[in-house]
Amino acid sequence: MLQPVWEREGSPVNVGRTHRIVPRRTRRLIEDRDRGCTYPGCLTIHHLECHHVTHWADGGPTDMTNLISLCPHHHDRHHTGDYTIHPDPEHPGRFRFATRHGHPIEPLAAPPPPDTAPPPRYTGPTNEILHLDQVRFHRRGSGPLRQ
Repeated sequence: MLQPVWEREGSPVNVGRTHRIVPRRTRRLIEDRDRGCTYPGCLTIHHLECHHVTHWADGGPTDMTNLISLCPHHHDRHHTGDYTIHPDPEHPGRFRFATRHGHPIEPLAAPPPPDTAPPPRYTGPTNEILHLDQVRFHRRGSGPLRQ
């Protein structure tokens, strides 16, 4: 099913304060922009909720510049006051997260790339190679195990 997106001068039409509920066309644009929960380090990409950065009750519009995708867990944590969200003035459509004490929340650093060299082979205390195809295991007090 195709759904049109109404534009004015190349920008999607926002609904401002006329609706608190995010229209489906706007939700799709927000989800396409955010590509998952926007909380730093969260990898959730399904069951997202659109959140008003400036809350509707505080006069926030239902516009793309005021909406953000959050997973239910991080959405609830925000509403309980665990962290705050503020627009990033340097990057429109992006947001900054901070703890309730004002400390920035940043995504975790990426792990270092794995070494390309194979791990060293364990040669044993006598420098002999262990050939697993030649190993037979026995239970204590019994004969060989059946395969």
